[in-house]
Amino acid sequence: MKDLNCESTQYDLLTIAQILCGKSSGIVCFLDTDSDSCFYDGSEIERNTLPLGYILGGEGSGAAIGKTFISNLLKKRYSKQVYKNFMNYYNTSPQKIIQNIYKQDFPDSYLSQFAKFIAKNIEETKIYNLVFKSFSDFINENVKQYDYLNYPVYFTGSIACLFEDILRDACLTNGIWPTEITSH
Repeated sequence: MKDLNCESTQYDLLTIAQILCGKSSGIVCFLDTDSDSCFYDGSEIERNTLPLGYILGGEGSGAAIGKTFISNLLKKRYSKQVYKNFMNYYNTSPQKIIQNIYKQDFPDSYLSQFAKFIAKNIEETKIYNLVFKSFSDFINENVKQYDYLNYPVYFTGSIACLFEDILRDACLTNGIWPTEITSH
């Protein structure tokens, strides 16, 4: 069996479920550039909430978090220091950001790359609340579609790892007790 790698953006949900659950049933959640979830019955995926990407869904994903962060940043909803630090760190401008989102391939990957900057600035209340809300939305739109009170719930992926503490807080606030949030 393969090892889970939190930096991976390529995934096979069945393989992830097999690694996390083994031969037991469970709810498996993947939070990376995109997000996905399923109910695994111990041998195959029995149910899957359709991942709709960051435009129609993608709650809890790097792309969805990045999209909301960039929208708020460009509307100057964060401190001047966060705005300045972001523009300097990425050597960018609002025009370059908009061009990269609307004119380049893979805007989801472009938006997801900002997760590390977001993590470095998580002490800003508005940024923390953005990530917490995205995870709460994921839980309500995905995890709660399954029998989460009677089966273990597992999380993996680069975003789950990067924001593990906030994900755990969102889970507990929403009545979910995560069995595991992979950290390797």
